[in-house]
Amino acid sequence: MSIPHVLSSGYIERDVDNQLFNALKSQQFCAVFAPPQSGKTSLLHYVSVKLMEDNIVCLTIDLGKANYPSQYPSQYSSQPHLLQPHFDNDSLAQTHQRPMAETNPYGHLILSELWLSMTDLPPDHLPFWLSTYPSDTILPQLDQLLEEILLVHCEEHPVVVFVDGLDAPLVNNSSVQELLALARRCYNRRSHDPIYQRLTFCLLGDGNPEQLLQAENNPSSHNPFPIYQFIAPQDFAPDQAIEFFPILADVLADPHLAIRMIVQLTGGQPLLTHQLCHLVRTQALTLAEPQSFDLNSIPDIVRTHMPDADHFQRVRDRLFQTGPLLEQCLACYQRLLLEGDRPIVDIRENDAVVTELCLTGLVVREGKRLAIASPFYQDMFDRSWLLELFNHYRKQSDSLSFKRTISMQNAPISC
Repeated sequence: MSIPHVLSSGYIERDVDNQLFNALKSQQFCAVFAPPQSGKTSLLHYVSVKLMEDNIVCLTIDLGKANYPSQYPSQYSSQPHLLQPHFDNDSLAQTHQRPMAETNPYGHLILSELWLSMTDLPPDHLPFWLSTYPSDTILPQLDQLLEEILLVHCEEHPVVVFVDGLDAPLVNNSSVQELLALARRCYNRRSHDPIYQRLTFCLLGDGNPEQLLQAENNPSSHNPFPIYQFIAPQDFAPDQAIEFFPILADVLADPHLAIRMIVQLTGGQPLLTHQLCHLVRTQALTLAEPQSFDLNSIPDIVRTHMPDADHFQRVRDRLFQTGPLLEQCLACYQRLLLEGDRPIVDIRENDAVVTELCLTGLVVREGKRLAIASPFYQDMFDRSWLLELFNHYRKQSDSLSFKRTISMQNAPISC
């Protein structure tokens, strides 16, 4: 079995690392659903390395290897079955030309990932094996891969199968639903077949678990989620973010205070916190005496240099993948913006809207209340940005109608 790339020593552990490790080691099915770029894949790599140190075999099905468009057309919400992936040049699924790769690309990707990561057969055996099955379903192949090859190949070792990239556009994909249904069946088989007690699944993505749960377009699938332990990654608290200290220790006079200010701005969001630490270091090193760097200038540096186009786009994309709830999500976020400094609103009805909005990363739950995730997001995703999205939504949603005219000067809209 191949061992995934070990993360650099700069990786910062969170409580979720040990929580996920202990749950998977005890063979508990797990699910990690969190906003884009919140450290889910890094968590997967870190935990899988620790598991393999305990002789637990780890395999990964990376659905992210199929790049769906980064735009946000209206058919994402109304016709998710129209979504077709575009594979990366280095994707395993593009290395072999076969009918299934064209007719059922996600099914082909799932099977390719499993085959190439868990068997000693040469890759050119895969097309022949796939050709012996119909291409409209992957359940027979998955069954055979798991029971006749994986569990036999791994002998007595426990096995964890990570399914990464389970993102919003894939919630209704038939092959993804078949994979989830198979995971449920494997769990059910534990009671009468001890071999399945060695097999555990872990799901990771930014999809809405409630939508995955419905599986409306796949009546044969089983509800997978009562068997899963849901694990939610938390952002860094100031005392945890002190692990970023080495980035700033040799540059600033008071790196501890700088990190606390940075976490206050980013809300502890892992990617943004890491980027801002490096940005502050870079700005300080432009001075003749870096230790004279004015920490009060950090907010201005954020506004001038920080906006990450890719991160900005990912948040926007995820917001547009909320489907028919998009208008309500925009209205709820609008109310938060209109509340002023550190806006917070009570969570009342329509928990589906709250769930979707939290999965974008824009907002967080604070007990029974909802708040914008950080001052950085409040500045970055401001009223002008929201008005642009409202206008874009009007243009892209010919089949939908707004029942009211929304402007940034209107009264707050209830969530």
